[in-house]
Amino acid sequence: KDHVYDITNFIDSHPGGRAMIAMAAGKAVDPFWDVYQIHSESRDAHELLESMKIGRLSPEDVVTSQPKQDFFDGEPQRSPLMTIRSRKPFNAEQIGRAV
Repeated sequence: KDHVYDITNFIDSHPGGRAMIAMAAGKAVDPFWDVYQIHSESRDAHELLESMKIGRLSPEDVVTSQPKQDFFDGEPQRSPLMTIRSRKPFNAEQIGRAV
């Protein structure tokens, strides 16, 4: 939103790795959490981020976010023989035989 966080001590502990979290450095986190939705749904993630809050942007420094982009548009059609676990990102299992 309009807060500033110091994640210096957390970077190396991020489960997705240092490079993954560094992609959001200096930017709004919302677009990344739209893609990696486990963060949005996790109370632990929100509480952890809250503990790293160090300030608030002034209204003139807040950048209006771009319209949400669906990174999963254009996914290929999947086999109906699969058991779908999640659609975005797509995760499924083939039924009936080991791969």
